[in-house]
Amino acid sequence: RKLLSESQSKIEQFEKEKVVLKEKIEILSTLGQKVLDGADLSLLAVPSNNPLIWSFLQLNSIARDNGLILREPSFSYKNSPDDPFREIEFKVDYEGDILSVFKFSQTIEKSLPLFKIKLLKVEELGVGSNSNMTISVYYADLPKKIPAITEPIKRLSDEQVNTLLDLSEYAKPEFTTLEPNFNDNVKVDPFN
Repeated sequence: RKLLSESQSKIEQFEKEKVVLKEKIEILSTLGQKVLDGADLSLLAVPSNNPLIWSFLQLNSIARDNGLILREPSFSYKNSPDDPFREIEFKVDYEGDILSVFKFSQTIEKSLPLFKIKLLKVEELGVGSNSNMTISVYYADLPKKIPAITEPIKRLSDEQVNTLLDLSEYAKPEFTTLEPNFNDNVKVDPFN
């Protein structure tokens, strides 16, 4: 009898896990590419690796597109590398007309990774303007632990879905990694 009740208990547990796994399969099969796009967006918004180079290039590219000239860029890390959520602060001077500075600041606020303009000072010159900006970008580690396969998937709330939809409209960086440029047709003898 005891063996029979233990077996029935295990069968019931397996049945529960089977139902949870079927639900996961259904959810994952219906979400498909949407989940991957959302994951990509969240990693672009708050990257898991230090985005110093590509976020600086993003700032420079947006400035160039708005007709601004970059002067004296610098950066600093605002917290320890052990912090789970880290900040890089850029201090930059731009030269150009006031309208370009305004367009630049609007574009930055709708670009990935998420930038925050902390300080914007504009000084009018005879022909154009000089602007001093302090802009922060953030990055954080990915979660160290993922839920067990038998744990039910938590559906995104309406607010989370709306956040992903908002992020999808942000300007994405030109690139996020520097890939080596290997050429299969490399000549062994450069003089031939």
